[in-house]
Amino acid sequence: MATTNSDYLEDKVVNHVLGTAAFTMPAAVSLALFTVNPNFETGAGGTEATGGGYARKAVAFTTSSGGAGAATNTAEKKWTVGTDLAAGTYTGWGVHDAAAGGNLLFGDTFGAGKAVSAAGETITCAAGDLAYSTT
Repeated sequence: MATTNSDYLEDKVVNHVLGTAAFTMPAAVSLALFTVNPNFETGAGGTEATGGGYARKAVAFTTSSGGAGAATNTAEKKWTVGTDLAAGTYTGWGVHDAAAGGNLLFGDTFGAGKAVSAAGETITCAAGDLAYSTT
């Protein structure tokens, strides 16, 4: 899955690197699911999943090195209908700087969407599926 970096993140990184404003690293980042995608650049609009015990999942990423300017999630993240997800169609995902609220950092669509309707069905992001890139 590719990503779109939010304007918020782009501005924070540029300002920090150029010394015009410090950026405090988030204590943790969290993965969200959307039923209607936001504008991934501005973070505006969209509808985050609700119901069925849904909550964002804490997610960790590899460290970029060797000039790659890229990182991927280190572990699988899974939501299960009937346990922590409501039945429905999910259109995309986003990484935020908070477990609730906060700022969208980056995200992307699932393409055609992922529909789950029965208890036990899952939406799964395998390790390495969520890619962040500076390019």
